[in-house]
This record gives sequence, structure tokens and C-alpha cells, in this order.
Amino acid sequence: MLDSRSSNELDLAYMPYHEGLVNHNAPPVRGSLSVRVSNQQQHSPYYGDSDDDDVSDDPAWMTAPRGSLQPAFPPNLMKKASSNSGGRRSLNNNVDDKLTTDLKLRKCKSMPMNQALANPADNNKMVNLGVPRNSRGNSEIDRLSVEKKSSDAPSSPEGASRPDRNTDFTERDPVHGQSAMHIAVRFGQLHAVQLLCGKKTRGLLIDAVDNRQNTPLHLAAAKSRRITKYLLEHGADASRVNNRNQTPLAVHIVTTKRDDPLIPEMLLQHKTDPNSALGNSTLLHKAVDLKLFEIASRLVRHGGRLDSKDAQGCMVFEKVDRKVLRQLCGKIAYPPVWVPNMERKGCMICLRNFSRLGVGVRRHHCRHCGRLICGRCSHVSVESEAFPSTFIGHIDRNASDERSNLKRVCKTCSSVFDERAKQGKESSPGGNQKWSDAFMDRSTYCNNMHEFCAASGRMTYVVNLDPAADHFDYPVAFDIRDLISVEDVMEELGYGPNGGLIYCMEYLVQNLDWLQDLLGEYSDEDYFIFDCPGQIELYSHLPVMKQLCDSLKDWGFNICCVYLIDSLFVVDPTKFISGVLCSLSAMVQLELPHINVLTKCDLVDEKEMSKYLDPSEGYLLENLANSTDPKWRPLSTAICNVINDFSMVAFVPMNINREESIETVLMHVDHAINYGDDLEPQEPKSQEADE
Repeated sequence: MLDSRSSNELDLAYMPYHEGLVNHNAPPVRGSLSVRVSNQQQHSPYYGDSDDDDVSDDPAWMTAPRGSLQPAFPPNLMKKASSNSGGRRSLNNNVDDKLTTDLKLRKCKSMPMNQALANPADNNKMVNLGVPRNSRGNSEIDRLSVEKKSSDAPSSPEGASRPDRNTDFTERDPVHGQSAMHIAVRFGQLHAVQLLCGKKTRGLLIDAVDNRQNTPLHLAAAKSRRITKYLLEHGADASRVNNRNQTPLAVHIVTTKRDDPLIPEMLLQHKTDPNSALGNSTLLHKAVDLKLFEIASRLVRHGGRLDSKDAQGCMVFEKVDRKVLRQLCGKIAYPPVWVPNMERKGCMICLRNFSRLGVGVRRHHCRHCGRLICGRCSHVSVESEAFPSTFIGHIDRNASDERSNLKRVCKTCSSVFDERAKQGKESSPGGNQKWSDAFMDRSTYCNNMHEFCAASGRMTYVVNLDPAADHFDYPVAFDIRDLISVEDVMEELGYGPNGGLIYCMEYLVQNLDWLQDLLGEYSDEDYFIFDCPGQIELYSHLPVMKQLCDSLKDWGFNICCVYLIDSLFVVDPTKFISGVLCSLSAMVQLELPHINVLTKCDLVDEKEMSKYLDPSEGYLLENLANSTDPKWRPLSTAICNVINDFSMVAFVPMNINREESIETVLMHVDHAINYGDDLEPQEPKSQEADE
């Protein structure tokens, strides 16, 4: 991660190996070290890509073993089925391929008992219920064979063919009233969900409800990111409520075990109301009560009201500390609802009582968050241009007040605007936008890569490993600050910023089981970007990052290091030599495929920058001779010879204003980690299956 005191950034983009074809003979990227990682993460012990527990609190759901089907049949029929199926449930037996691999939907019909008794002609038919053990490419299947015998009808000979029956997709599980789509989502079977979302069946199943009025999206929101994303893309209604008046977003907030904003962000982008009720309060209150502050920030960003009240009449303003309130106020993107004048007798910050006659302690409203405050707590004014664009024309209640360019804000919101101005996010009127982009925060690379991958349909997760980070403009899968932060170390141990950072990274290495447990909850097909600290000593002198990378390789991940250097820093012979040596030092220390990226190329002349993308020894020596003391020429010559002889360091330019430039960098990373070599081909959306 690019630190404010450093111009270097190392980012780790990695993904685990899969079973499949891997191009081991592909030539490595120039400046990379070929690394092959053994496939130690073949299959997860968890079923499908499930993330959390079931939505229902029914004991039959909660006690069902992961990876197995909870049969929805009477006990006597189950006992009979168990005796008839025999050893066919064992995966070690030699079973006919048809019995173990056929997953066509017409074979997956369940007959209720009353229907079986009402149709004696069908009593000798077999009902096969097949559920894959996992979604990692296994063809083994648990099959429950239920044979219905009749005294007057001869049984079919073994292996005899039967006429196919039309599947009735309106049938429901007699216990929970669930459709085939519900069952597929419950067990995390994305492939089965894709089959059931064909053109003919999608309208029947996509928003089907069970006995508790849960749709498949309700179950997916509590279990799987990928299934949630797939259902939303195929028309699932994110605003449907169950019999507890809960939307899928409410179900996710109630059942989630970690502060992961990805599923809430997907649901909010599909018109889920962020202010919908949840019990006697709102979604925002529940997220704050459960300390899900990243999810709460997403709710505020999409219009969640901080002035909403819970059952005790408390607003969100009053339930969080100053640090969390500042975080939430920083996400406000829509004009707030002002707290009524008669709602509070005193200032909501300093608690001083307002005067009745309007003389003395007067009432004021913060134009950014809507709180009712006194003049002492709202003495700062902010220009209207600094507000989000959605505020324009709605900052003040009166048209006459809108003419004024300065708007009153509270102390908390004032610090938010100060932070934005410091990071260059809000450019001054008439300023040079090109040069304001030069001061973007240190996570610009991660943000642009995340947005580019999301636009191209690639599921990408960003992991923050910088314990000194402040905030992010992109969703973070998990954060090292949940384990330890520099602020806590500085306060408890009295260390400085640099010593505190090193202590935090060493603490992470000593507690890698925390990181391993979090990574184990994701699918093998997920793609990660690590946002790392920018201190060069972590990569060249200390063994911290080396130990972290070695652990990731031991866990079966394929890793590529992306070393970011500011183009303004290297367009000078002496600084260029320094940057190359730092990159070479990190490359030798980590022993991983390595890609050097020149950032902010839009601020440098292309002709001038091209000299340093692949410089010659003569060009460097000539410029060094003109800019340094002659006594250093032998040392400069030796360094240039090392760079030229090994040819291990080359640079890839990156211009965030050009998509082809970002795509080129991503292509180099994909080539270094063999991304896509083992992914299964997918049919185009226009040729969607009708089964």
C-alpha cells in the first residue's frame, strides 16, 4: 500500500490452484520467478460455496449435516428406502455411471405419498433424488432410491428403461414447502441453480416462496455471495419480505457472522430499501447493534437515515461513539432529514439546553447530517461545491438560503470535509483537475482494479493488510485492523508510527491462523488483491512479508507481486536507479513472480517516460555523468551493469484514465498466476439453456 511518506507499493494478487489444465510450459513474464504451488486445497469440507448458516431456525435445518440432503419424507418411508438402497449410498462401490452422474432435471422428481397412492399404475416406478456432495467438480452423488411396490403389478426388471415423465416444477417439499430452487440454494449448489434458471422455469422458481414466505434470494443472502449475485442478475426481487417482514438484506444482517459488505452492496444496488423496518427498529440500528460498521456504512451510503429511532426512541447518532459516527457521516451521499426543532431540548453534541426565546443558545441544523446543534458546535462553514452532487439544490430548506455559498456544518462533518480536502478528493473551483489526481489516496490501484474486474464480471475481493489505513472507497473482504491496528499499538506500547507498523505485521505473522480461517471461507475460484503497507523495509530487510508469502504458498495459493512505483519518482536517472534497486531487493527477498508497474503515467509525457520503460546502459550512464559527482561514476557504472546484465527489472505503464492500460496490467498478472487455465468454459448468456 502506498504510504504518504513513501512512493512504493507492493500488492499481492493471488488465487488458488484448481484441478484442471495448467500451462506449465508458458513462458514467465520478464522479471518474474516461475513458482509452481502444489494443489493442497482440492476440496473444501464445506458444501458448495456456502458462507453462513441457514436462514431458518428450524432444528431440522440446523442439524442437517453439511453436504447431505435432509429428506422430506415420512420416517417409515425413509426406513424402507434405506433398506432398499443398500450399498448404493457408498461412494466406494462400483456403481453404474448412469446412477452416479446423471443430473438431468427430469430424474429429480419427488412424489408425495398421497399422489403415489392415488396413482396405482405408477406404484412400481423409482424416484431418484440426487444431490451432489459438493460443487468442486465431483461426480459422486448421494442417491436415495425409493421403490414403491404393488402386489398386483410386476416390478420392472433391473436396468429396464422407463418412459420419461415431465417435471412439475410447481411441486414443493411437503415439510418446508420449498421448491427445487430453494433446495439447490440451501445446499450451495450454484450449478443446480443455473440449470433451474432456464427460460422456461425461471418465472416459476426465481421468486417462489416456501411456508415461511422465504424466496430463494432470502436463503442465498444468508449463505452464498455467488448465488446471490446470480439470482439478482436473473431477476430475483430484492424487496420481497417473508412472514417476519424481513427482506433478503435483513436476513443477511441478522444471520451474518462477519462484517462483509459485499452481499449488502449487491442487494442495495437492486433497489432494496435501506430504511426498511426490522422488528421495532431499522436495518441500520441492527447493523450498529451487531457492530457491523462496514455494512452500516453501506446502508448510509445508499440513503440510510441516521435520525431513525429504535424501540427505545434512540437515534443512530446517539448509539455510536465519535469514531464510528465520523465513519458513517463520511458515507452520507443524500440530503438528510433534519431533526425537528421540538425533538430536542438541547444540542445533540454538547447537550447545552436551547433558549426558549431564541436568544442565547440558538438552534441550528448541520446541512450535512441533519443534527440539531448549537452555534458553538456548528461554527464551521463549508462551501456548497464541497457537498456531494446529490445535495445541490437541497442543502437548505429556504430558497433564499440556497443563494449563500457557505453552509453550516457540525464539528464531526467538518472533519469529514477536511479529510476529503486533504486527500485531494474535492478539488477547488477552477483548479487543475489533472494535478489534483496526483494526490489520490494510496489505494487507487486496488480501487481501479476492483472496479475493472467487477465491470468485466470477475469476482474480486480486496484484503487490507495495512494496519495504519484510514478508510477505503471499495468494499474490503476483511481487514487486519480487526486483528490489530497501529493506533492501538501506539497507545498501549508507546511506539512510533513506523515501529507500531512493524509490530502489527509481526503480530499478524504470529497469528496467521486468523488469516487462514478467513480465506478458507471463500471459493477456490475467487480472486484476491492484498493491499499491503508501503514501507520498503518490510520487503527488503525484514522477513515479515516473506513469511506471509511462504504461508500462502503452503496453503495452495498462486501468488504474484505487483510493485507500484510513481512515474514522477523515476523520470530522473538517479531516482530511477534507486527505484530499480528497491524493486530488485524486494524481488530477491520474496522469490515470487514480480511485476513492476509505473503509476500516474497520465501526469508524465509519454515520450519522456518511454526512455525508462526499458532503458539502455549507455543512456543511464550518460545522464548520471551529467547529474552526479564524477567520483561516483565507477559506482554508477557498476550498478548500471548489474541492472543491464540481469535484465530482471522492467516496467509496465498504468494510466487509470485508459481502460486498455488497466487491462494490460491485469493481463500480466493473469499470465504470472496462470489465471483462467483451469476454469470451466461457460456458454454465452444469449444461448442460455432451457432445461
